[in-house]
This record gives sequence, structure tokens and C-alpha cells, in this order.
Amino acid sequence: MDSLPIDVELGPRVLREHLASIYFTYNATCLLRMCFVIVLGVFIHLQTPHPLVLPFVLMHVLLCLLLYLAPRWTSSAPLDQNAVWVSRIFRTVTVLGFADALAPWLFVPAGNLPVTCVLMVLMMGNCARAVQSLRPLKAALIGYTLPMMGGLIVALAAQGDRVHLFLATFAVLYLLMTLRVGVQEHKLLTESLTLRFENEHLAARLREQVAATERASDEKTRFVAAASHDLRQPLHAIALFGTGSKTSCRIARKVKTRNA
Repeated sequence: MDSLPIDVELGPRVLREHLASIYFTYNATCLLRMCFVIVLGVFIHLQTPHPLVLPFVLMHVLLCLLLYLAPRWTSSAPLDQNAVWVSRIFRTVTVLGFADALAPWLFVPAGNLPVTCVLMVLMMGNCARAVQSLRPLKAALIGYTLPMMGGLIVALAAQGDRVHLFLATFAVLYLLMTLRVGVQEHKLLTESLTLRFENEHLAARLREQVAATERASDEKTRFVAAASHDLRQPLHAIALFGTGSKTSCRIARKVKTRNA
């Protein structure tokens, strides 16, 4: 990742890492969603042939293709565009959540408990997958899982009998626990990234202080060397003057002695 100035606020940098995590698994998410839709459509068609199965599958395949071909966030995007990309992801996954919520309403006949249970397992597994891939963005996580699981829960409760009410209650508990885990993982991930950037900020400040100290030490050394040189010159001249004076005195005494 390219280095950023240390005075950049942590919030946009953390959000940038969250976006990078989302788009790191972008292709895998599209592929898994395509497989989920195809498996779901084949299962429904084999168990309860319905004229809307093919349109349902085609609609989801088209959504997957649009998702795959849509413009993507890149690391070169400006930090001030993060909120725009988060909003785009939220809208996209919310639409996908409502599209998935149609399945239990369209293809689960009343009283067909085996089909209901299999569809329930498939949708709960899809919910767990979504939590793993969308946990970097809490809004997107909630925007997808609530409509998708909400459609299943309401469809089960609408059956009215004890078994379906029990399944609806179980789905509610599963949704709450899954959301709780996803929100906690989002919080831990955010705290980890914040701590990482704070450490990088402190390390950069420390490097600046060390560099400033080294510069001050170098300047002090140069000053002392220059001052020492400037002081040695007059002292050397004084020493030479003193030596010359002593020599003159000795010569004068010798001359006086000879004359005497």
C-alpha cells in the first residue's frame, strides 16, 4: 500500500482498509452467489416445479453479472470518496437481500416441511457467508442479512402452525446471534486497524524526532569544530609572540654580555 501522510485522520484510512477487504473477495463473492442461486433453483425445480423458478434464477444471474461488471473501488480512489463507495455497496447488497427474500414466498408450498427445512438451511448458510464477506462494513452486513432472513422468518411465521412458528423463532435467534458475531468482528477489525495506524503514526513521529536529534547533534559538532578552530588561531599567534619575545630577550642578553 502506498504511504500516506501521518497527519491524515484515522477514520478515512480505516474505512479505506474496510473497502479493500470487501473488494479483495469481490470475485469470490460473485461466484459463490451464482452457485447459491443455481443450486437453489435446481432444488426448487426438482421438489416443487414452479413456473417462476426460471425467471427467479435468471433475475439473480443477471444481478450477479451486473454486480461483477459494475465499477469497482480501487486503492487509487481519493479518501473523500470512501463514503460514496460505502453507500453504493449498501444499496447493492440491500437489493440483493430483498431479491433473496422472495424465495420462501414463491417456492415453499404450505405443509411441505422437507422443502421448507432445506431452503431454511440454504438461506442460513448464505447468511453466514454474507457475514464473513460483509463484516468490514456493518451497514452493508445489516442491509443484506435483515431483508433476506426477514423474508424467511415472515414466510415461516405466516404458515401459522406450531412447527413453522418454531422454525421462525429459531431463524430469529440464528439471525440475532449471527448479527452479533458479525458486529463484534467488525468492531475488532476496526480496533485492530486503528491501533495499527496509531502505531504507524507514532513510529513516524519517532523517526522524525530521531532525525531532528541527529541533525541537532551534527550541527553542534560542526559548531564546536568551527569554534575550536577559531580559538586556536589567536592562541597560536599568542604562543608565537611569546616564543619570539623570549628569543629576543636571550639575544639581547648575549649581546650585552659580549659588550661587557
